[in-house]
Amino acid sequence: MPLRESAFAHRIRRSSTLRKPAIATYRAIDRVRPAPPGPRVVANSIPKAGTHLVTALLDQLPGFRYSGRFVQLEASHFAHPETAASELQKNIRRVRTSSYMTTHLPALSPITDVLAASDVRTVMAIRDPRALAVSAFNYLRTAEHVGSRDEVLGMFPTDEALMDAIVHGYGEPGDPLSAPPIEVLFNAYAGWLDQPGVLTVRFEDLVGSQGGGASDSQVEQVARILDHIGVEDAGKVAPVYAERIFNTGAMTFHSGTIDGWRGQLAPAHVAHIEEMCGDAMARLGYVG
Repeated sequence: MPLRESAFAHRIRRSSTLRKPAIATYRAIDRVRPAPPGPRVVANSIPKAGTHLVTALLDQLPGFRYSGRFVQLEASHFAHPETAASELQKNIRRVRTSSYMTTHLPALSPITDVLAASDVRTVMAIRDPRALAVSAFNYLRTAEHVGSRDEVLGMFPTDEALMDAIVHGYGEPGDPLSAPPIEVLFNAYAGWLDQPGVLTVRFEDLVGSQGGGASDSQVEQVARILDHIGVEDAGKVAPVYAERIFNTGAMTFHSGTIDGWRGQLAPAHVAHIEEMCGDAMARLGYVG
């Protein structure tokens, strides 16, 4: 029977006020608890691509738990990926068996080298870049816990200006208050498709009927993830786990639907994204 995430872990990862001060305590507790045999998993994703769907699945696995470790994407990582690689390596070393950590890291060397050399199972979640743009827009408009939110909204006070900044990027590369154009972001993450040992899943396939997708696709993707991390009888147990992964209580949740970008993204932005991300979109089946 799938187990629900502990109340403590749930509160830590979904509360903007508890997360930072509690994380050190959570890690300390995790270090002294028994660690049953099992895989170490890295749940990676492009920001706003459904991290919560993957972690909601992992949180159900008996004996499996969140390690309390997370490597966030920083603007400087595109110019200096070695910084992210060093942080990733440090955190992976501290992930115990039957535990997972989360990351938002692109497929850039030496980040890819660290994962390839580590004894971990990596699941990478990706999403239609048109939907990513709208999701990022809604997140900035509503997520008060984001540290740079006020500065970004001050720079781009209108909806039009904010969406344009998300699509085309802003600031100097590497500057703390900057973001790359969406094609740089998306294409860098699509590079995980070419990394052996990394399982890439689409948000649209994993979200299920509650998010506008298909239940059979959701079950299939859940089975792929379970099989990738070594769960026995993955195909048989997948339907049970799939029922519980759509989580409206996730801290970064907004609408969680696959076609939410339609009607919200200006035609010029749609055209730009499709032109600049076209090759990777085609590989992932994002057409029409």
